Amino acid sequence: MSSLLKNHYKYGQEKIKQIKIGVNEFNKRLKEFRFINKSNKEISFSYRKCITHTSIDKNNIIRAFREAILPQIKEFKEKIFNQGKVHCAMTGVELTWEDCHIDHQNKFRHILKEFLDKEGLKYKDIQIINKPNSLPKIKDEELKKKWIEYHRRHAILRPLHKSVNLRLH
Repeated sequence: MSSLLKNHYKYGQEKIKQIKIGVNEFNKRLKEFRFINKSNKEISFSYRKCITHTSIDKNNIIRAFREAILPQIKEFKEKIFNQGKVHCAMTGVELTWEDCHIDHQNKFRHILKEFLDKEGLKYKDIQIINKPNSLPKIKDEELKKKWIEYHRRHAILRPLHKSVNLRLH
């Protein structure tokens, strides 16, 4: 399983001490995979993300596009928490900062595909900068700026409990 986890787009770089099956904290009837990282933090993950990846290069490109819009995600999260109590958009459960994941209601990959189509690009056309211990970055600054603006105009963001979000993806 630890070899399979290396394919996960988000957790593939984590140093894993242990993998186990636990009870989902939101829905006690469900089981979920978890790993314990080198900091002894327990993190649930989707095994589907480990199986359905198409290639490490494509995953790194997608990660680079995600990295580019992290300030927007953080801005959205801060804005909703500054407005008062935050609830999961799917379950209505009140969220803490730590339990809250920001999800693309209109699916991140769909937004990215539409953007690449609009720009006439394929994944193989994208160059990224990959440095150890950091997220991949889009090399072309002009493309990155276009993407950030496109995402700002088209993304529909929503707060979800982290266990709900991980089940969706």
